Amino acid sequence: MSHPPACALRPFVEADAAFFASLAADPRVTRYVGDGAIWAEERIRDRVSTALSGIPVEALGAARWFVATDGDESVGVVVSWREADGIEIGYWVSPEHWGRGIASAMVDEALTKVPRVFGTGRLLARVDPENVVSAKLLTRRGFRLIRSEPGCDYFGLEEQAMAEAIACSKTAQPAQSRVPIVQIDAFADAPFEGNPAAVMLLSEWYPSDVLQRIAEENNLSETAFLVQGLPDGALAPNPDHPAYHLRWFTPVVEVALCGHATLAAASYLFEDVHPDATELQFITLSGWLSVTRTETGQYAMDFPSETPAPVAIDPVIAEALGVRVVEALRATDLIYVVENAQTVIGLDPELAVLASLPVRGTIVTARGDDTEYDFVSRWFGAEAGVSEDPVTGSAHCQLAPFWSERLDKRDLLARQVSARGGTVRVTYRGERTLLTGGCVRFMDGTALLPRNAQSNADN
Repeated sequence: MSHPPACALRPFVEADAAFFASLAADPRVTRYVGDGAIWAEERIRDRVSTALSGIPVEALGAARWFVATDGDESVGVVVSWREADGIEIGYWVSPEHWGRGIASAMVDEALTKVPRVFGTGRLLARVDPENVVSAKLLTRRGFRLIRSEPGCDYFGLEEQAMAEAIACSKTAQPAQSRVPIVQIDAFADAPFEGNPAAVMLLSEWYPSDVLQRIAEENNLSETAFLVQGLPDGALAPNPDHPAYHLRWFTPVVEVALCGHATLAAASYLFEDVHPDATELQFITLSGWLSVTRTETGQYAMDFPSETPAPVAIDPVIAEALGVRVVEALRATDLIYVVENAQTVIGLDPELAVLASLPVRGTIVTARGDDTEYDFVSRWFGAEAGVSEDPVTGSAHCQLAPFWSERLDKRDLLARQVSARGGTVRVTYRGERTLLTGGCVRFMDGTALLPRNAQSNADN
């Protein structure tokens, strides 16, 4: 996985007008701005003129724009201007760089730079109610919802909270607690295969925003957090087996179900905490899940099935995939069926288009044909904030009903043919699906977390 970008902000200059215009003319960027339409040339010229006007920062309406850079490349724009009740900020990220953590890095930089430029002041932001990712990004940094109007939520960050957010994101180093962290390749039969996940066993819950920041710091497709104490009212189905509260976070958002991070978490607990156990139980946002250890040393997860429904083929998505689509379905994810396994393997889609879709992700799948597998697939993220996931267990809960019916068999061998690749043994049982795979431990370490971060935990 790549490291988080070293994003910097520099002042917007006239030579940046063409870059801004390219963003303003892209419907993926303007989707959550105003009426969602792309900007007309006159509107772009007017805004750029205001940004370059140099109105004193003390004056109402004074604007200061910044270009976000990663190395020598322009990756986004941060805008700020003085309103009567504070300094409003906004940000746009070039779609070619979605899913890399650029937005988080830009906002963190803006928290220090914008107040310094304007001298002081409360920060404000407007967010489309449908733009859940931006709302989460802001609230993780201390912004709070002030009011809501049709089509727009207003957020504010008070000066004291702003100082705390800056300290948290930049330089504060309070007393630390040491928390073990392991990285495990799930659905892997050998090192450097499958899908890597971080696993952290906590003594008690940290607030959700802290968990999100840890996942963002880990910069893996998923971090699994575990606490042995169960939520109020939760009773383990079988008191003879260990039970844990399990949550999953991508670098962008908490998710309701994740297969590979569950497999990794179970592997860690079986090997390090419960070596004599044969089954583990997890209470999650998707209800109770269980994982058993198989005789071959692999792990079998009992997950809920999700039967996809047929939908029309979207020509925009088909064009972004660049291949002939023979069928489309929808469950949690979009599922696009293509002609053969080699088409899936050779797929080179326009990731920015897929990342802009209002779904968790897009699955592309086909029969295994001349391979040793019953079916193959790849998974491309959108709202989950992951460009391509190496192996996606939860996707196979959606593919199991489909391929079981098409191939007239309940025991299926699947391969996710990403660059890393991973094998999933699928057993379809109607309302439940068993996903079986191996794990390879890659790294053990220690995370240094603020001791006071557990205060006001929301679990």
